[in-house]
Amino acid sequence: MIINQHVNAIKLAAKKFLKSPSDSMLNIFIITIFITIIFLVLSVSKATTSWEQTSLQYPQIMVFLKNSSKSSDVVTTEGAI
Repeated sequence: MIINQHVNAIKLAAKKFLKSPSDSMLNIFIITIFITIIFLVLSVSKATTSWEQTSLQYPQIMVFLKNSSKSSDVVTTEGAI
């Protein structure tokens, strides 16, 4: 009984496909594009996570001081950070 239902569903799908192949192909194309976008986002996300774990070991900050700064200014700035 279940096999008959599957066979009937396949026959119905084949009839619909033969009746309007452009609609069926458009649906297949859209689903394919959607799945491709999902896998692309997931792979970029995984690559970004992997890059963050290997490249960003600790937070970094850059401070620019004037050339005329005294060494005490550098020590004070380092202590504040």
